[in-house]
Amino acid sequence: MTGNLAARFFVSYVLAIILSITTFIVANKLFPGTFLSLGLVVIFSLTIAAIPALIFSGKLKRRLKNMIAMTERVGHGNFDRSLISLSNDEIGKLETAFVRMSEEVRDFTGRLGEEKEKGDAVLSSMGEGVIVIDSKGDISLANKRANTIFASALTGKRVSDISRDPDFLSLLEKSSGNWSTINGELTISGPEKMIQHVTISPLIRNMKMSGSVIVLHDVTQLKQLEVMRKDFVVNLSHELKTPLTSIRGFAETLVEGGIDDKENALKFADTIKKNSERLSRLVDDLLTLSNIELGRIKFDIQAIDLLDPASFVISTLTQKANKKGLKLKLNISKGVIVKADRDRLEQVLLNLVDNALKFTEKGSVTISADKVKNMLEVLVSDTGIGIPEKSLHRLGERFYRVDHARSRELGGTGLGLAIVKHLVTSMGGTFFIESKEGSGTSVGFTLPAK
Repeated sequence: MTGNLAARFFVSYVLAIILSITTFIVANKLFPGTFLSLGLVVIFSLTIAAIPALIFSGKLKRRLKNMIAMTERVGHGNFDRSLISLSNDEIGKLETAFVRMSEEVRDFTGRLGEEKEKGDAVLSSMGEGVIVIDSKGDISLANKRANTIFASALTGKRVSDISRDPDFLSLLEKSSGNWSTINGELTISGPEKMIQHVTISPLIRNMKMSGSVIVLHDVTQLKQLEVMRKDFVVNLSHELKTPLTSIRGFAETLVEGGIDDKENALKFADTIKKNSERLSRLVDDLLTLSNIELGRIKFDIQAIDLLDPASFVISTLTQKANKKGLKLKLNISKGVIVKADRDRLEQVLLNLVDNALKFTEKGSVTISADKVKNMLEVLVSDTGIGIPEKSLHRLGERFYRVDHARSRELGGTGLGLAIVKHLVTSMGGTFFIESKEGSGTSVGFTLPAK
């Protein structure tokens, strides 16, 4: 050793020798020429020399023990340095270096912890499901969204056990040992069917493939929109083709001589007129729906007494109801205020009541309202044929009809409820339908109340 620590050992050693010589001289005078005196001198000298060595070694042992204890603390994440004295000798320098190292470890560990928290927060908040699997096919990590998709805690499971979908299993097989990214789809059955776009990428560490990362992106709504788009094109083509075919057929008949038969000619002309009117209504409804969706229709939202537009609708459709022997009822008190565009609210009510009259053969149609918290719930209820439960969730889609033949016979375009739904939504409300086949239907909507 060097420095202060070496100096202490040297001083202790010199003192021990001096004490030994002094003791030998004294003993030789007291016990001249005897062997006993020499033995006593040696024993006494060793005893005296051992005292400072024992004292120093005890201090050294205690300080080393404290360093060992602090090492164990640091290993458990406790960076308290109260056990370290930090003196100026060599041991003190070692202690200082150790404390500095432990502080660097503490800072580095803190930064690692922060980065891990950030990573965990990002994974947890992602809309996509993320699954990490090792080379054996075991799941080592799964974020919150992935657990939700499969309705299970995935970590620790075999990836091949989380779904028995043949396409998914085929993707897993293709990705095994494959350094390329694999894409595909996974269909998850349940109360609500989900379609996930699956991306499986290799996990590379030290130029070796150590597993894979699976990313699941929910494309259920995109698929539904794609189906709706295709249905819309098909339905629109059909809706246009039917009246156009009729118009063309009767027009050709008239041109080819049918016009000379005045009685039939008038019937043909009337059919052409009705089909052209149907086309006109269809085009008007399509334009209305498109303008609502594109935000081209401006809404003048005001506080309105619901009784006023409801009374207007009742008076407008009373004659039509009387022809069918139906009663129109109004169950709304004066002073029930709703925030809406008056013209659009009348359009909604007129559409719903007119639709109810079409599909009700006996009984009545009633407009009622009830305040629920800060919203006003308006119902148009009928005693008609009702709607099958399987069809309820599709009402409000473009061109969707429960009974296609009857709807066309009654002059519907298949866009009325879609327009109502969009108008209500644009005014800050919601649209819903309650029905039981054979027991009537209640079509309702909510709007902000005042």
